[in-house]
Amino acid sequence: MLKHFIAIAVAVLLSQTAYSQTKPRPAMYTDYTAIVEDKCAILLDGGSMMLTVRNAVGKETVFFINRGLDVKNSPKYNQVRDDKGHKLSDSEKQQLFAHLKTLKTRCRNKDCAEFVDLFVR
Repeated sequence: MLKHFIAIAVAVLLSQTAYSQTKPRPAMYTDYTAIVEDKCAILLDGGSMMLTVRNAVGKETVFFINRGLDVKNSPKYNQVRDDKGHKLSDSEKQQLFAHLKTLKTRCRNKDCAEFVDLFVR
């Protein structure tokens, strides 16, 4: 009986391990260590913004927030996408914005901190 219990326990553990290895890793919006100040911009469509962040190994990711006049009062307004085209969910957006607020303390100048404040408003 103990052998059967152990066999079942091992089978369950192996299946959980296989499942966890096949599940895609959720995007982590707290992996960034710096805002790349010279690669951020306000776009000419009435308020959209582009913000570039860098992680510890130097990989840069660009985030776009859609605040164009042409999408005001539509579902597209205030959408955030990364440079791969992934639209961030509300929870992903909240996670990113909370992390950006902590990163802004590392900005070298007042303009960078103000930019982050505008991005996350």
